[in-house]
Amino acid sequence: MTRKIGLTSNSLAAFCVIPESAWNAINGRVDRVIQVEPCSETISKNLATYPELLVVCHRWKDETFLGLANQSRQLETYSVQAINDFKDLKDRLTNLGDEVTVLPDDIKQQAKNAFSNLNRSSIELSISFSALAKQIEDFHDINSRFDGEVISKNISGYIIWFGPFNKSSSDVMNAIGMAMGEWIAITSDLEYVASEQIDIDMPFLLGLDIDIALDSWNQILNEAKAFGEWQKEVLFRDSVKNEFPVINFFE
Repeated sequence: MTRKIGLTSNSLAAFCVIPESAWNAINGRVDRVIQVEPCSETISKNLATYPELLVVCHRWKDETFLGLANQSRQLETYSVQAINDFKDLKDRLTNLGDEVTVLPDDIKQQAKNAFSNLNRSSIELSISFSALAKQIEDFHDINSRFDGEVISKNISGYIIWFGPFNKSSSDVMNAIGMAMGEWIAITSDLEYVASEQIDIDMPFLLGLDIDIALDSWNQILNEAKAFGEWQKEVLFRDSVKNEFPVINFFE
């Protein structure tokens, strides 16, 4: 039985459609944690996880959130390349007509080139996404431990200032988990094609569901563009106003 090959998945851009409110909650937490860094010695005496939290919040601001912007740009490039390659391939297959059953050599080579491009860009995105996913996982885990410590010690000022945000962090983790799983599956399929264990012939190409893949790449492109445009406007804006006198809580 011929292995079914998955070309792409809508979940690759899942992080791009997380509600703005979730990103604001996360960036707000980061802003607040960094804002009270001058009081870190006092805070750390009460909350042992604060030094770790400070490290991941600086990393979020300096690397992780910017890395998501870079990932969205890479998704745009990936989608445009895939759309161009596979739409042209689909058009040529359609123009052959139903009476042609043997794939011409030039179209076979075009298909190999399209798969080669898709394989290369998918591997590159998967690798960069994997590194980003590890940073996000660390950020989520340390914030969760910090929240647990704040709640267990029931220090009212700390609870008001930092505020729990587990739902927002979980939304991001779930989206990253979905995308990571899809990248693993897609790169496995494309590596299988690249290994030439599959004969690229007419039945194989006609069974690829290229139309569905083109719709998916267009959706990924639109979602990645929208995320990138939004992020340019709000990148580390003051999503949390300094409403509380810090000194009352941390002196």
